Amino acid sequence: MQRRGIATLAAAAVLVAAYLLTMEPAHTPVVALRQASAAAILDSATPHFQPAQLERELDALISLCPGRPGIVLEAADGSWKITRRGSTSIKAASVIKLPILLAVLRLRARGELDIETRVVVLPADRTEGSGSLKYSPLPHDFTLSMLLERMISESDNTATNAILRIVGLDTIAAEFPGLGLERTRLTNRILESSADNPTTAGEIAGLLSALSRKAGVAAGGRAILPDADALLARALLRSASNAMRLKRYLPDTVSVEHKTGTLRDIVHDAGIVSTPSGDVIVAGLISNVTDRNEAEKWLGLLGKIVYERAGVSE
Repeated sequence: MQRRGIATLAAAAVLVAAYLLTMEPAHTPVVALRQASAAAILDSATPHFQPAQLERELDALISLCPGRPGIVLEAADGSWKITRRGSTSIKAASVIKLPILLAVLRLRARGELDIETRVVVLPADRTEGSGSLKYSPLPHDFTLSMLLERMISESDNTATNAILRIVGLDTIAAEFPGLGLERTRLTNRILESSADNPTTAGEIAGLLSALSRKAGVAAGGRAILPDADALLARALLRSASNAMRLKRYLPDTVSVEHKTGTLRDIVHDAGIVSTPSGDVIVAGLISNVTDRNEAEKWLGLLGKIVYERAGVSE
């Protein structure tokens, strides 16, 4: 019991040290000294990945979160998995665009939809929030593939609502069970209801886990997408523009295929993080956020710790 207490305190010290490293900017000697001390603590961590150590550090990090996080961390090869509130329902915000993308690609794979078809975005599709399409003169024609790209790369709400109208909200929602989704539901277009669409960190992580495997095969052996469509989905996720969360403290060369989500009290990021020892699934969905900027830094720290701990080459 005493040994476990010491390990927990050590993990907390590492996390506090890492948190100090995120203090921006370091203009004073006091902050510089704190950051130097933090770096020394981090450098003292074990060089070999141990899931139990990551669990302790995650729990210490959760104690610093400016909200209520649902977390799933998982090796793409299935060798380890860590979950905290992974089955808790939470407003999906723009993370719902990930299952929307996969549902459309499933329709395409079955030959029921041509994403190169030209369609018209209407003034009624115009929606506030993220994306530049709301500033464009409408009506205007695009291909569905162009709208999908905007939906993911810019998290464009107007493009998303156009897709839901053109393909059909009910048609897309009907694909969710085939994606393995039970608690993630599509009940309304973006920003059309205060209730928002629900999801869980576990189900979003499950989609990313399936994409990280060949031919989009989920852990249970169920293929959610053919290989070409899974690769297209990953390429689109790689183009996502928000680098202030999971990618915040990672080297620029690190690939993160992810989707973010934001509402007044919601800050999410979930993605596939490429590390030297293989891909890692990181789903961090935070509700009851009290400070958006601090929540974004917190997700950045989550990404940094996972990359530096789970990415160690043996």
